[in-house]
Amino acid sequence: MQEKRYIFTINTRDRIKVPNLRVIALDYETAEQKIKNMYRYCEILESTEESVNQKAIYSFEDVVDLISKV
Repeated sequence: MQEKRYIFTINTRDRIKVPNLRVIALDYETAEQKIKNMYRYCEILESTEESVNQKAIYSFEDVVDLISKV
C-alpha cells in the first residue's frame, strides 16, 4: 500500500488558523488522527491529498551537477 501526503488547514482551540500542515499516512483516518494528536481540540477546515514519490531516480549527471554547485 502506498503512503499519501495529506495537507490540512486547521483552527486550533484558540481559533488560530494554521495552514499547510503536512502528514504522511496510509489513509485519511490515520492522517486525521495524527493531526488531532498534535493539535488537541482542533477543527479541520480543509484537507487535500497527494501521492508521495518514494523513489526518486537521479542520473549520474544530476548528481554531478548538484555536487559541483556546492
